[in-house]
Amino acid sequence: MASSEEKQIKEFNRHFIERGKVSCMSDENLASWQASHQQNSADYILAEQEWQNRRIARQVRQLRWNAIIGIFAAIVSTVIGVLLGWYLRS
Repeated sequence: MASSEEKQIKEFNRHFIERGKVSCMSDENLASWQASHQQNSADYILAEQEWQNRRIARQVRQLRWNAIIGIFAAIVSTVIGVLLGWYLRS
């Protein structure tokens, strides 16, 4: 029983270490590492999850910039509207 638990702990630790290693890889290294594993193996799936994480991170960065640009545009539009209204009253 203890050997089975030890085996599970070693497997868990190996995947935990692999996860940290995979997240530090460049896109090219990740692609070649993934290609060296069989489809549907644990390491292949780990690489797929890392690709999804990177895709989501890029989307979040893009959305953040879109929000900043939108807020800036709203502020500029408000200032222009106020100045235009003040100018047309005069």
